[in-house]
Amino acid sequence: AQDALAAHWSTAHPTWSATLLVDEGFKPKPGSPTVLVADDGGRPVHTGAWMVGKTLRRRTLRFTAFAKGRDEARTTVEAAVDHIVTHRPAGLTRIENVSDPLITRDRATGTFLASVTVIATVRPLSA
Repeated sequence: AQDALAAHWSTAHPTWSATLLVDEGFKPKPGSPTVLVADDGGRPVHTGAWMVGKTLRRRTLRFTAFAKGRDEARTTVEAAVDHIVTHRPAGLTRIENVSDPLITRDRATGTFLASVTVIATVRPLSA
């Protein structure tokens, strides 16, 4: 999902970024939000030792936008999720649920964070 967003945004939103990690104390600039793409884990759809690495998994994906403003954070995370739901990058076979954005502000940095979880069925890219 992170690679799909980065590729799409390189032309659609060149000042936006998608990453797997932000540095401690990260402070975005106005107009240059970042979305952290995380895999919160999940469970196999079919179980059994013979299925490890070969079965669909039900995963919780988390998208968290870091932005200078509240509206920018919400807009960015919603754009990220809209793109993933519409284009389903390799491995995502089904989107089951998308949460409403939760928004907060980091007091230490002043950064606004908007977070959305996506429950998805994911297939192994190689078995």
